[in-house]
Amino acid sequence: MLHIAIYCSDIEKMRLFYETYFGAISNEKYQNEKKQFESYFLKFEDETSLELMQKTGVLVSENDVYTEAAGLIHFAMLVGSETKVNELTEKLRTDGHEVIGECRWTGDGYYESVILDSEKIGWKLRFDHHNIPPKSRAFKNNLLVPYHVARKFGFWAKRITLPCPTLATFTAAEDEIRAKDSG
Repeated sequence: MLHIAIYCSDIEKMRLFYETYFGAISNEKYQNEKKQFESYFLKFEDETSLELMQKTGVLVSENDVYTEAAGLIHFAMLVGSETKVNELTEKLRTDGHEVIGECRWTGDGYYESVILDSEKIGWKLRFDHHNIPPKSRAFKNNLLVPYHVARKFGFWAKRITLPCPTLATFTAAEDEIRAKDSG
């Protein structure tokens, strides 16, 4: 995936949101007076891009973020660790952003929360334990084995699983990995 584009009602507020909370780096604003159009491209650490666009006359979406319906529901952002998910979720809440999904472990082994950006677009803040760097793989035989499409594309395609770990087993392995990385 090269980038995702979002029409915004307040392009500056959205740019500031992604720069502040996700470390995005913006280009200079592109403006086309004839089309009454302006945009920013924001680049994230993993080279994923987000285009924020604003144009006179674009209708406000009638999608209700609180109602489940077919179509695009949310985007997910890897934030590095369970602790970072907790910290960023609380920072966003403290700064007045709505948390619509509290921090939790999912059935497929992710730790995540769901927040809304300033345009009410859902973002999962996610820790992906399937993406532990190769030098940190001090795993027992009962843990997940990571398999991924190149990181530069910003998504995960498939994973191979050995007998599924319990949360307690995973937590013990995660502590073991942290100890080896810091020592």
